Amino acid sequence: SVLCACGMLKGLNAVFTYFGWYSDASGIYILLNAIGDSIFYFFPIVIGYNMAKTIDMKNPYLGLLIGASICYPALNGMDVELFGKVINATYSSTVLPVILMVALAKPLETFFNKVIPEIVSNFLTPMFVMIITVILGFTTVGPIANAASAGMSDMILAVFGLSPILC
Repeated sequence: SVLCACGMLKGLNAVFTYFGWYSDASGIYILLNAIGDSIFYFFPIVIGYNMAKTIDMKNPYLGLLIGASICYPALNGMDVELFGKVINATYSSTVLPVILMVALAKPLETFFNKVIPEIVSNFLTPMFVMIITVILGFTTVGPIANAASAGMSDMILAVFGLSPILC
């Protein structure tokens, strides 16, 4: 329902500018456009939380935080050097990278909850899970997921080019 609401808001914003009720440079346009785009831009946060709940993570907010971490503006589209490897990726508005990262986080959370004493596991487990998951996700899982997504997209577009009805 929130996806529909944001889509409808973007549509209304386009209609209002088409009829000249305000311009695409006006403050109201920019504000409504930001509201409409927000769910799509920050979709990994929503997906991360829901994925964590779906796979029964003890702390589903880890999924939310993984999604937020990969949407962090300073990381998106910037050259980030990690372990001698330069990565330039954008994960905002994506689905597959965060799903795979949260799937990776689940066994890590289970492991750390077993080996870390309960008195400190409330903050150490999420810290270790986040460090490992986001670094591996950003350097390995994300690029593989983006390549797989691009491949699937190319395949669908090729089928569409041959036969839109079949697609």
